[in-house]
Amino acid sequence: MNYKTLILPVLTLPLAGIHLIAITPLPVTAELLKDTSSNLLLAQNPCPENPNLPCRRRGGRNPAANITIISPTRGSLLNNKPTISWFPISGATSYSVRIEYSEKILWEKIVENQTEILYPSDKAPLELDNDYEVIVETIINDKIKSGRVIFRLPNQAQQQSIQTATQNIANSQLTPDDKAIQIAEIYKKNDFLTAAIQTLNSAIKNESENITVYQMLGDLYIQANLPKLAETPYQKALNLAGNLNDRNSQAEIQLKLGKVYDTLDKSEEVIASLTSARASYQSLNKLEFAARVAQYLGEFYEEIPNRDLAIQWYETAKTEYESLGEIERANIMEKKLQNLNQ
Repeated sequence: MNYKTLILPVLTLPLAGIHLIAITPLPVTAELLKDTSSNLLLAQNPCPENPNLPCRRRGGRNPAANITIISPTRGSLLNNKPTISWFPISGATSYSVRIEYSEKILWEKIVENQTEILYPSDKAPLELDNDYEVIVETIINDKIKSGRVIFRLPNQAQQQSIQTATQNIANSQLTPDDKAIQIAEIYKKNDFLTAAIQTLNSAIKNESENITVYQMLGDLYIQANLPKLAETPYQKALNLAGNLNDRNSQAEIQLKLGKVYDTLDKSEEVIASLTSARASYQSLNKLEFAARVAQYLGEFYEEIPNRDLAIQWYETAKTEYESLGEIERANIMEKKLQNLNQ
């Protein structure tokens, strides 16, 4: 089949039914920047959800992938002529790339043997204060594979406020790494994920050896639903933490890597990372976190499935929750054990 002559059906996601929240830019304040080391540290809460619910959401792994768009990410953009990139799909040599506004195609290009396209020079820049959708499609064995991301170009006032805030930091006497971290934090808090990611990647290109730079980049990739890209910065952060004997950071990052590997369906790596995280929390006497990792391991083994190991870890978690006085969680573990023993 000649892809170049094939007319792809337009798979639209009506923007009219989607209500994006316009984010008011935040001023640069001590309150905003006081915790720039990480806003997503799982060590603060390894299971950031209702304490009556399990740590690990069943079925949390990625399904058979369609196309994952790398850039732009969801959220807001500063660039009105964004570069579009995506992960390759095995067997694909050509892709259809288009941007839509209110279900109307603004432009569409067919590209061959590449997974990145610059914004076409012959097309008008995107207008501010609008929501857009980028769609990438290909055909494999007569089946359409597609990926889509909805993003927003804020109005002039919002963009100017963000640019002023970040420029103030850029002009400060902070170290290059601290500048990158604080600028990325402002972008993140205002939902400019693409700009935040670009800022930290620039710091890495300048050979940063700052744990927070790498850990924050991994967090941003998770927030942007790009777990495959989170693995490398998390691993680098873990290595740096080991070199500095920073056991708290090691525990946090080991847990985050375990969650990434779980999403990517890398079972051996899940087990290695989570057992390491649990051991780290135990050595730090953070027993609540160690118990929650035990619960996570029980849920992981239950889904594989490996009944015996699931029971073992649920029993461990139950015992530790009881010792900590977390009776509700202990009762959840008991119910899981009863279900497995039926």
